[in-house]
Amino acid sequence: MTRSIFPSLTQAAIVAALATAVPSQTVRTVTGSGTALANAVAQANPGDVLLVQSPGPFLPFHLDKGLTITGTPYTIQPTQSHPVRDLTVAVPPGQTATIRHCLFRTGRWTETLEQNFGVVSIQTGQVHIEDCDFRSRSAGLTIEAGAVASLARSTFTGGYPHAFGSPGGEGLVVDGTAVATDLTLQGYDASWPVVTPAPGLRVRGRFHGQRVVATGGSGAGQYDGQAGVEAAGAVWLVDCGLHGGARPLNVIYGGHAVLITGSVTAQLKRCTLTGESQRRPLVSGPVDLNAPLLAALANPSTPQIGQPLAITMHARPTELLAVFVTDRLAPSTVPWSAQPVWLAPTAFSLFVGGGVADPSGMLTIQLGVPNQPSLRGWSLWCLTVGAGSVPLQLGPPVGGTIE
Repeated sequence: MTRSIFPSLTQAAIVAALATAVPSQTVRTVTGSGTALANAVAQANPGDVLLVQSPGPFLPFHLDKGLTITGTPYTIQPTQSHPVRDLTVAVPPGQTATIRHCLFRTGRWTETLEQNFGVVSIQTGQVHIEDCDFRSRSAGLTIEAGAVASLARSTFTGGYPHAFGSPGGEGLVVDGTAVATDLTLQGYDASWPVVTPAPGLRVRGRFHGQRVVATGGSGAGQYDGQAGVEAAGAVWLVDCGLHGGARPLNVIYGGHAVLITGSVTAQLKRCTLTGESQRRPLVSGPVDLNAPLLAALANPSTPQIGQPLAITMHARPTELLAVFVTDRLAPSTVPWSAQPVWLAPTAFSLFVGGGVADPSGMLTIQLGVPNQPSLRGWSLWCLTVGAGSVPLQLGPPVGGTIE
């Protein structure tokens, strides 16, 4: 079933709301290498866009304000002589940093041990990452406790361990809160029998994802393959592929697809699980494999000026569904919602339509993105809500930076 939303009223409301919700922006071009990107960050004001037009390499930098860093895919990378060893993000409350179309390699991406290794971490505040590729000397990306991240269409790969016998890097570590769509996560594969592989995704905070492929690192020597997902926190996964790491020898176990080490039941829906099921169960710990989760798909995947944006929801048959739009994501926990509510209380939030899912559980809402060039570079998110039961089911937000 498809419904078209009253485009003129909705577009006028979005334009009016964005005009008051977003600050003025200045586009700054970044060229050169070395400290050029760090210098541009230091000189920019919150809301500015840093357009990276050279491949670097750039030295480590600290992102401490709500900027947008965007490049011609993919532009940020180190060299052997000047590796980017660290990227840290600490954004003040009320601001959001955005990183788009960037390739990050920290440390020397070789199969040799290094005394200095890179760390890519979101320490505080809120960050949106889309269309990026991260590889680190530890986890591909770490979202620390108290930090918030929205991730889309990106790859995160764990790196080589710090020392013999220590674990390699996870693809993604979530100690804070994260929502994700269309990710590829790869834990470190133990290429030597003296290093430890790592899970594809490790969650100690909250993670809400759809269409995420998480693969645990393969074992070697005395080390078992690792889980696709290892979680002690809250996990909601829909339409995901979760794969335990392989075992190279019969004496070594492969990884679980899902390993839950805490008491919170992981919520999964329509997920594909693979692993060494003959010797180790695909799932370990409390897991609901058929949870009543809601999925959403945006077509195109990012909002485009003057173009229709189709939001397709996949829910239970005949479930009542609604779509809201907002310019900024901020998770909150309320008793009537099964997942974090991502509508920012200080941003504009608009109800743009809804309906009843068809017998297959599908409903598509078409939203007209305003034909206003001044909106390019700002964010527009769609949040889907299912009202079939209490607590309400919320789909992961879809949308992102307006192009």
